Amino acid sequence: MNFHHRSAVRVIAFSLISVLVLAACGRDDRETVIVNDSSSRGITVQATGIAMAVPDAVRMYLTVTALADTSENALATASEVSDKVREALTNNGVKEKNIATQSVSVYPEYIYPQSGVQTLSGYRASQSFEVVIDEADTAGEVVDAVVAAGGDFVQIGGVSPFVLETSDSANKARADAIANAITKAEDYAKLLDVKLGSVEYITEISSPIGGPTMRDRLTSGAPEAATKIDLGEQQITVTVEVRWSLK
Repeated sequence: MNFHHRSAVRVIAFSLISVLVLAACGRDDRETVIVNDSSSRGITVQATGIAMAVPDAVRMYLTVTALADTSENALATASEVSDKVREALTNNGVKEKNIATQSVSVYPEYIYPQSGVQTLSGYRASQSFEVVIDEADTAGEVVDAVVAAGGDFVQIGGVSPFVLETSDSANKARADAIANAITKAEDYAKLLDVKLGSVEYITEISSPIGGPTMRDRLTSGAPEAATKIDLGEQQITVTVEVRWSLK
C-alpha cells in the first residue's frame, strides 16, 4: 500500500469516528462523549435509573382564619383555634418538629355593595401551616382531627403524598442507572469497534429525586364520612456518569 493510499485510509477512518462522535453529541441527552487523545481515550456515559415507590409521608397545607370587629380580637381568635389545631395534630401522632408556621397576617376586610361604596366588614386574621405527616396511612385521620378541632375556622389547602425514606428506592434506581450506563457504553464501543477497559470513575450527577406529587384540595365534608388520602406511586430517579478507559 503506497503512502497516499495509507493516508486516505486514515482520513476515512478518522472521518468515520468523527461522524459517530458528532452523531452522539447531537442527541438531545448527549449521553456519550468519545475522546480521541491517545493519552485519555475513553467513553463517558450518562444514564438515568428509575424505581417506583409508594409514598410513606404526606405534606398537608392548612390555614386558620378568623373575622372579628377588631384586629386584636381576630388575631386572638385565630391564635386560640391554632392552638387547638396544634393539639389535634400532636394527639394524632404528628411530631412538633413537623409543624411549621408559614405565615401570620391581619388585615381589614371590606364588602363592596352595588352602590360602589366599600364598607368595613371587620378584620381578618390568618395563620398558615405546613405539616408533615410521616405515617402516610394516618393522613386521613389527621385531616379529620384538624377539621374537628378547628371547625369552620380551618381551611385545608391541599395534601401532597411524597417519599420520605428513599434509601431502598434510591438503591434500585442506582442499579438501574448503572445497568443502563453499561448497555450504552457497550453499544458505543461496538459502533466504534473498540473494547471497553476498566471503569475510571462513577459520579452521581443527581441525587434521588421523587416524581411530581399530586396536590389534592380538601374541604370539610360530611362529618360521617372519613377522609381517605390516596397515596399512589412516585418515580425515584438517579442519574450517574460513568467513564471507561479503552483497551
